[in-house]
Amino acid sequence: MSMEEQKTRNDGSSQIHIRNIDGSADQTLTDNIWANILPLWSPNGQRIAFLSEMQGQYDIYALYIINSDGTNLRQLTDSKYTDTGTSYSWSQDGKTIAIGDSNIGRIMLIDVISSNSAELPVTKNGETSFWPVWQP
Repeated sequence: MSMEEQKTRNDGSSQIHIRNIDGSADQTLTDNIWANILPLWSPNGQRIAFLSEMQGQYDIYALYIINSDGTNLRQLTDSKYTDTGTSYSWSQDGKTIAIGDSNIGRIMLIDVISSNSAELPVTKNGETSFWPVWQP
């Protein structure tokens, strides 16, 4: 896909915005030609995690975080996730994100500060895991 085709495909509807509940004070957090999808607020409301194609691969996403004021955009994972098979969840303390993809079949725990990751072990050989949700 050419960059021109990508611009046409992404008409601006795949950007991350925050605004007041009444629609006022719209602030654009992402402004690029790539799809930026599935935003999820951190528990303390200071950061937003989302998936993006910003690494330049159509329909292949990496996990990013950005401060709620639009600063400190950081990529946390390699580009390997899909828009339909991926789910992720913040830990209650906001220090870790668990991410899984049904196509990959495993859950990774990502440290938000260092970006270090560790695979969540499965209980039996041959099992897969995805769709992580933190519990108290």
